[in-house]
Amino acid sequence: MTWPFRPPPALGLAADRADLGARELVVRGRRPIGSTLLRGTLGAGALVTAIAALAGVVWLAALGLPLAALGLVVYAYAVPPRGGHRWIAVHERGLVLSRPLAAVGWEDVGNDGDLLTAAVGDGRQVTFGPLTIDAGGRADERRPVRTLSAIVAGVVLLTGAGTVVAAARAADPAPPVAATPTETRTTPPAPVSTPPPSLPFDSSEWGEVCAFREFPAAAPYAGPGPHPIAFVVSGSRGPAFPSRPAAWEPPTIKATQLVACIDGVPGPVAGTCDYSDGVTGQLLHSKYEIKLYETRTRALVASFTLLGASTACSVIVMAPRSGSLAPQYTLVTEAQMRTAFAPYVEAPR
Repeated sequence: MTWPFRPPPALGLAADRADLGARELVVRGRRPIGSTLLRGTLGAGALVTAIAALAGVVWLAALGLPLAALGLVVYAYAVPPRGGHRWIAVHERGLVLSRPLAAVGWEDVGNDGDLLTAAVGDGRQVTFGPLTIDAGGRADERRPVRTLSAIVAGVVLLTGAGTVVAAARAADPAPPVAATPTETRTTPPAPVSTPPPSLPFDSSEWGEVCAFREFPAAAPYAGPGPHPIAFVVSGSRGPAFPSRPAAWEPPTIKATQLVACIDGVPGPVAGTCDYSDGVTGQLLHSKYEIKLYETRTRALVASFTLLGASTACSVIVMAPRSGSLAPQYTLVTEAQMRTAFAPYVEAPR
């Protein structure tokens, strides 16, 4: 079980695999407090304070609103939303997102107003924030303080008013009533542990299989093919990895039997791309290190590497006025992908 204020270990594993350098900051998202919830909770606290003041219960009048404010703080910072809190770990050369689990270099992070956008592979982008990123790639969290400031100010004013009223009521106490003391024994509640989810909330969380987790409620890797498979692509700087055939796609989250963890790494030089006027650029291999896991048990099914087979260069490129052309990459073809995965996806078990 991961404590709510401790980042999941998958962040560090993903950062190490992507070689993002030392960690500088870890930020955890908070749950937003809507205006309806804010007004309702503070209104309930004020009502309890007023009733307790009229009844002469001084301690309850003094604690009604602080307890309501404490409940809002616990809701915002301790109660996880559906799918869990989103964590962002900022490193020297990029950042790691927890939902979906992805390691992103600074070159793949852009601005969208007050927010940031990160390209997490397979053509997808994730928007998050607010954070401030300086030119050196360092980040500072911008904490939402206006709502909490308003809560604290309201608590102080209303609690003070409730305490004054309760003290005035208590100035004329009722005659004491003799009571027989009784012995009260309390049994502490048994600790309750929350089991981890047996299935992810959506397909973007299959990356946790690559890092550390199995999902016992998923379908077993057994029976005739095809065996539904999910692709998790990370770390690629070359062209996109081919999409899986439609027949391999899982019809539901639970039906996913296999997860392919596809890690793009720098590949060797494949040749050069030559153009007119003596313009030349490097042609590098697209290299993908692939580990195939059974979703249900996280047992390693296979491990292999794919190098792009298509060595065609782009017909037209934009040549810079100074310096060399940006490197181009060979392509992993759909035929390559099918040949590599077919023995595990299409063969019966």
